[in-house]
Amino acid sequence: MAAIQAGRVAEAADILERAIARGDRRPETLSRLGEVYLWLGRPGQALPHLEQAGKAQRQSGKIAAALGRALFGVGRAGDAIEELRRALELDASLSEAWLALVEACVQSGRATEAADLVDELASRGPANPREAYALAEALRRTGRTNKAEQHYRALLKEAPTPKAWNNLATICLRSGRPCEALALRRKAAEAEPNNPDFARVLAGTLLGAGRIQDAIDLLRRWRARAPTHAGVHSDLLLALHYPENVDREELFEEHRRWGAAHAPPAPSRPPCEPRDPNRCLRIGYISPDFRRHPVASFFEPLLDAHDRDAFEIYGYGSVTFPDDVTRRLAAKFDTYRAISGASDEAVVRRIAGDRIDILVDLVGHTSGHRLGVLAHGAAPVQVTYLGYPDTTGIPAIDYRLTDERADPPGAEARHTESLMRLPRGFLCFSAPSDGPDVSDLPQHRNGYVTFASFNNNAKITPEVLSLWAHILHAVDGARLLLKFRGGGEPELARHYRDMLSEAGVDCDRVDIIGTVASYADHLRLYHRADIALDTFPYHGTTTTCEALWMGVPVVTLIGDRHVSRVGLSILSSVGLERFAAADAEQYVATAVATAGDVDALATLRSSLRDRMAGSPLCDRDGFARDLEAAYRDIWQRTCRRQDEHVTEPADTSTCSPASAPQTKPVRLLHNLARSGGTLVSRCLACLPDTVLLSEIHPLGVRMFHPIAQADQWYGLFTPEELAAMKRRGSISFPEAIALIADKCTPGGRHLVLRDWSHLDYMGVPFVDRPSGRMGLAEALAPRFELRRAALVRHPVDQWLSLRKLTLIHGTLDVAAYLDGCAAFAEQARRVGFVRYEDFTRDPTGTMRRLCDMLDLPYDDGFLDRWCDYTNVTGDTRSTSRGDPMRTIKPLPPREAPPDLLARFRRHPAYERTLALLGYEDRPRA
Repeated sequence: MAAIQAGRVAEAADILERAIARGDRRPETLSRLGEVYLWLGRPGQALPHLEQAGKAQRQSGKIAAALGRALFGVGRAGDAIEELRRALELDASLSEAWLALVEACVQSGRATEAADLVDELASRGPANPREAYALAEALRRTGRTNKAEQHYRALLKEAPTPKAWNNLATICLRSGRPCEALALRRKAAEAEPNNPDFARVLAGTLLGAGRIQDAIDLLRRWRARAPTHAGVHSDLLLALHYPENVDREELFEEHRRWGAAHAPPAPSRPPCEPRDPNRCLRIGYISPDFRRHPVASFFEPLLDAHDRDAFEIYGYGSVTFPDDVTRRLAAKFDTYRAISGASDEAVVRRIAGDRIDILVDLVGHTSGHRLGVLAHGAAPVQVTYLGYPDTTGIPAIDYRLTDERADPPGAEARHTESLMRLPRGFLCFSAPSDGPDVSDLPQHRNGYVTFASFNNNAKITPEVLSLWAHILHAVDGARLLLKFRGGGEPELARHYRDMLSEAGVDCDRVDIIGTVASYADHLRLYHRADIALDTFPYHGTTTTCEALWMGVPVVTLIGDRHVSRVGLSILSSVGLERFAAADAEQYVATAVATAGDVDALATLRSSLRDRMAGSPLCDRDGFARDLEAAYRDIWQRTCRRQDEHVTEPADTSTCSPASAPQTKPVRLLHNLARSGGTLVSRCLACLPDTVLLSEIHPLGVRMFHPIAQADQWYGLFTPEELAAMKRRGSISFPEAIALIADKCTPGGRHLVLRDWSHLDYMGVPFVDRPSGRMGLAEALAPRFELRRAALVRHPVDQWLSLRKLTLIHGTLDVAAYLDGCAAFAEQARRVGFVRYEDFTRDPTGTMRRLCDMLDLPYDDGFLDRWCDYTNVTGDTRSTSRGDPMRTIKPLPPREAPPDLLARFRRHPAYERTLALLGYEDRPRA
């Protein structure tokens, strides 16, 4: 409990796991571990412990509630609802059960049932602040925002909490009050200064209040504080697209850093099966935006026009608040899965079970993304499209769909995906069927021209306002009409008026409008606009299409990346490239010249809707055929690549190397030098039917060649096979592992490779600069199904042991060492890890956990055999025959000189490593 109360939740999980491994199977221990895993966002790990606890204590409402939440987290919504209802029957005061049940019903499409639950909760009358909070949040989740706001305000008077401030802020944002929301978000963040989720929503609110640099600065600070928090990093990536002064190469590197920090470097991918290039393909679309959202308006035409004879369409909707659009879209998929609340692991399993051929992400790094699903290689082919104006940085995403105007030749250099360019544009606009008619030119009746922008105000930077001021100065009597979600709030409107005033614009010439009652009212505002001005560098997309549909031409400024070339792509689709300016001077000149030719502007206005309706931008059938041709091309390319890697089984008479199929498992134990790998490897090698090779790495073969080890230690190859290999000459590293794996499979043996990750994270002795990536996994992932875990050690003890090696003298300093430790710790957190200190304290319990990670059969007989096993390279002093130590003893911390500890503490990577791996500052006995 002390670890939990101190916020060291990962450490608490380790403590509870060890207690259970020692035989503590009490329901309270099992349920506490389950709740810790729920808190860590790991419902799959929580579920078996909570199921066991629930069987032992069937009358515990608290355990039933936690079990229901875990069931919902792994995608079993029906079972979750049943268990949560049982929890409330046992204890109706469980506020978390009420909330979880409401959310499960909402996500399952049982809106009426959810509403009835809220009414029932309201009729009971909240007995305490927790129940009051549950009622307010349930009202918000079921769309009753006015009542929810009333309850939150009443609750905050009686029992103010950061969560209540934060949720009330969300309501304020949705009703167009970003400055009020900002004040509430600041309170929540100040109350919980160590909560990255509160910092994230505060940054988003800063963007909505027009404070772009403040948002970026906040996210940068949290990126440094919480390097493993993928959401913080994604928010930073999105925010970096708004200002003009962000270098595109640095932006690309930041995306690559996201992939390196949060995506497995080489996840196992399902094969293309059956590998028929022309068969009906299963296409899966995954998004949180299957709701009233701009992405849905561009996606629905494709969904309507897909050829269902050639493609079977699946939807994976991570929609927090489903609405009427959600229900309409869900009915149009061949199969729709609601996945909000489900863990990435559960969604990966679901997609694999659906046998999806091509999985298409529609959100990128925007809010609510499920990039973790794609990062783990959920489908044979993975594509990103539509929702995000840049690369994802994720190696497991193969393609990005775009066009040659938005991403001209050369853009490949700043993408981790291959670019697939659609021939007639990457967008298809769903024109509103019941929108208002196009009006006459407002300039005719007003006697002056009105420029307008209805873009998200985060895109309206000081640089944008400066150019708009130039246009207003050049056109006598011209007015500017702005509309955005907080425009009706006086404080925010004053923020933009003040910036225009500083540029010399009379604020009486500027109208700023906020949210309007309906979409038709939104479109009707274009009856007041003569010319639309696009923002930059972040162009409009939906707003540009809506303006054109309402007869209003859009002047855009072309930039050097996708986010600032979308306007060119849209305008080109309707034959209006002349409104796309090459530089700021031309942008101003184009706007001024357009305003001066009133007759031409009136003619264009009257004809623009018909022009657009007949253009590729609104040709849903033609767009669907283009996109389907791209899918077919991608699939055929992938099949050809896999065919090139598939051969007949290896001919062992000549030992011709053969590719191992992806379904053949290989276990990898990642560790740095002097992290206890020798001892743990010996114990692993003593498990039944295990073939363990040591110090394996593609760069280390000149010292420890896997073929030589496999022959010397296990006699896997005959003399004839070895001679044939020698005659053949060079064998690539993956081919060598494939040969060894082929020899292990017939006997049912499990191949384990102890990775020399030292090369990847510290460089020495074979490379000058570490790569920061798990080289062994990357080399083997295309051919094998990898089961992986990491072994770690306290960085102080590891350094004290490592510095005895002559290979680091003069090559590896403390700073480089600590940077390597932190980078390795981030990878270890993703693949799962055990600590050397835990192993020596509790070898059987830790070995059980390690076997679970590597999917190895556990046998506690390893303790009787480990000391006599010597086929391991590494620390020969501690592993030689005749070692009198026959038992594994606890590992005492080494004595660290004070000056060394001071150097460690000054380096930020030291603290980060401790936090990632759950260590305290000083080694503990």
